[in-house]
Amino acid sequence: MYEYQLRMNPKGSRELLENKVQFLNHYKLLVKRMFLHISGFSSDSVELNEMLRKSERLVLKGSRGQVGKEVEVISSGTYTPQKLGLLCHNGWLAYLNENTLFIKYSPKQSEMTYPDLGSNLEVYVDHKILELETLSPLVEIFPGKSISHKEVWILKKMAPDQLEPEAIFEVVSELVSTLITEL
Repeated sequence: MYEYQLRMNPKGSRELLENKVQFLNHYKLLVKRMFLHISGFSSDSVELNEMLRKSERLVLKGSRGQVGKEVEVISSGTYTPQKLGLLCHNGWLAYLNENTLFIKYSPKQSEMTYPDLGSNLEVYVDHKILELETLSPLVEIFPGKSISHKEVWILKKMAPDQLEPEAIFEVVSELVSTLITEL
């Protein structure tokens, strides 16, 4: 029996079964859940924006993780600090705490190199805080010269009917669009 299975599913051609990204892309017409490779993580990604509007949460894990094996539920008291960096062309991050929305915006400078594997935005979280960070591009500063990094903060009280993900996304998009035209 093993020889038959080995012939029908040789070890050299098992990549599709072992790599979830390849598997999901190959069988995407049969997969009902939304999925996205990390290369699709940019604020102007239609797929990412649709996923954020429709989902209550995102699960980030490696393409080789087996179901349940690498997913861990951690209590906040023992939570290991995490940092996520991303390249976001729209340049904003937002955080909702009860009914207060905090938006941090910093325009991405095109054609510039950013630190931390090309990240212009980062989110740090541990059991006490959640920090939204904007990063400036890497620039050589010569003696006697300076650079500046522009960052805009917006606080907005949200109405009870604005607390759903779709409404939050609309509010953030509208506020950031207005801000960009004013700068």
